[in-house]
Amino acid sequence: MTIQQQLMRLTLCLTIPMSLLLAGCGNVEGLIRGYNAEMGNLLPAPSVTGCNEPASHGAENSKVAQYRKAAEQGDATAQKELGLLYYNGQCVPKSHLDAAQWFAKAAEHGLAAGQYNLGYLYRNGYGVAKDPLSAYFWFALAAAQHDAEAAHELNSLEAEMTPAQLSIAQSRASAWPKAEQGDANAQFLRGALYAKGIGVMQDYAEAIRWLQKSAEQGNALAENALGYAYYHGRGVPKDCTEALKWLQKAADQSQVNAQTTLGWFYYKGECVSRNPAKALQWSRLAASRGFAEAQNNLGELYEHGDGVAKNPSEAVKWYRLAAEHNNASGQINLGHRYAEGRGVKRDYVTAYLWTALATRHDKAHVPDEHVLETARNALSELMHKMTYDQIIEGKKQADAWRPSIDTPGDSSRITGTTDSGKNNKQQRNTEPTTDNQPYGTITIPVKAVGTTYEVPVTINNTLTLDFMVDSGCSTVAIPEDVLQTLMRTGTLQKTDSLGEVKAQIADGSVITTQTYNIKTLRVGGVVIKDVTVGVTPTKGSLLLGIGFLGRFSSWSIDNMGPSLILHKNPNIPIREEPQ
Repeated sequence: MTIQQQLMRLTLCLTIPMSLLLAGCGNVEGLIRGYNAEMGNLLPAPSVTGCNEPASHGAENSKVAQYRKAAEQGDATAQKELGLLYYNGQCVPKSHLDAAQWFAKAAEHGLAAGQYNLGYLYRNGYGVAKDPLSAYFWFALAAAQHDAEAAHELNSLEAEMTPAQLSIAQSRASAWPKAEQGDANAQFLRGALYAKGIGVMQDYAEAIRWLQKSAEQGNALAENALGYAYYHGRGVPKDCTEALKWLQKAADQSQVNAQTTLGWFYYKGECVSRNPAKALQWSRLAASRGFAEAQNNLGELYEHGDGVAKNPSEAVKWYRLAAEHNNASGQINLGHRYAEGRGVKRDYVTAYLWTALATRHDKAHVPDEHVLETARNALSELMHKMTYDQIIEGKKQADAWRPSIDTPGDSSRITGTTDSGKNNKQQRNTEPTTDNQPYGTITIPVKAVGTTYEVPVTINNTLTLDFMVDSGCSTVAIPEDVLQTLMRTGTLQKTDSLGEVKAQIADGSVITTQTYNIKTLRVGGVVIKDVTVGVTPTKGSLLLGIGFLGRFSSWSIDNMGPSLILHKNPNIPIREEPQ
């Protein structure tokens, strides 16, 4: 042991509460954490003697019992020490899972040693899934308390992580303390992390506590999540009245998950009286913003003539959008239409394509087993009508298929309804989720502004402005006053004018707008050439819509970052530069 370590050990000996010095000052060795990857050293445990003494009637070692009692009363240092005992299997059965749970409690209480140890487990996959983002998160919090070993681990991790991973991990770490300072966005993030068990032990009660704080400040994402919790009885008693209250608040702020859920409620008569007109209103709002589940629900309304004139062709249009966005219910419904020739020409191969894709979703994406079972049954029935060559071709097309958009607007997933002629009533699932990103993914950090997200955009390598990400806008939009600035600075010329066109905006309405050609548009490290922008009235919003997003095979927002996730389209050239 170096002189510096001896001094640290002595200092710790003098400052740790006496109630925790259960085995003499030797137990503070648990605070001198060492990680030697080459030697595979374990975290040192506190000194607890008498482990081999016979215990009466199954009682555990008396000193371990003292640790446990203090830990259960909320003493962070005791929680960390108990975690070390479980990690090393000293006086208790060895359990990395129990170690992780006790380290997590100490870490969440702000103990740097607990944060370091939890980061260590996440880095190595002991008792928890190996996760460099969560490891970085906890090392960063420990390093902020001047933990030198944690700072060393951060430097090492940074060299191993992608820029996207690093950006997300840094954002989570910086937001964590802000939650306690009253930041609504940070409070939502902490609640979401607890709800999903990302970097922390899953704890619905703690999730609700932070979501409630955020929602009471008007955060739409938290309002939606709280509505979800009350509807499902997750962390709170099931309460339709409370669910509707919070979902309505979120929907009124244009939160697409909430709009979709309200549309589904009114469509199915769930928690409210059935009202097809309101179902159409909310579903259309969310569908116009590119939200896949709402698009599927809107297709069903047109299919059955609920709240709108029956229109098989319009139903197929919306089913197709949902299906192309990788929505399982939309894929099932579209497959049915091709199999039966409703709204489209009968085509068994195409029916096989969409139905087979629906069967390939896993439970992480489609947690309702009924949807997957419906898809499997539909595929089995369809194959009895097909020739061998048709099945081979359908499988070939399904294997080659890639999604065009993956539930844009939120990183939350919503499972939906299917129309297979059977009872298909199911519950909404709007929990935040993080998915593994596909090959060819670009991640760009964005900034949460109220209920929306903004990202810096550079126009023609000259002027950089913050644009709101909005899939409800069919183009890229700039207000008239910004256009005049671009003209004055020479960034745009009159010769760049493309004339007037009609464009759809987020509420579904269509406006006439003047358009211009932007030679280059840079977003993060992505540079797109020849982008059409539409001009909106002065003081309007700068919108990054489908004119940009449509260049990619799919895109989504990761609320945890927050980040804009772009999935490359192999058929459209995109230049990437360092961000």
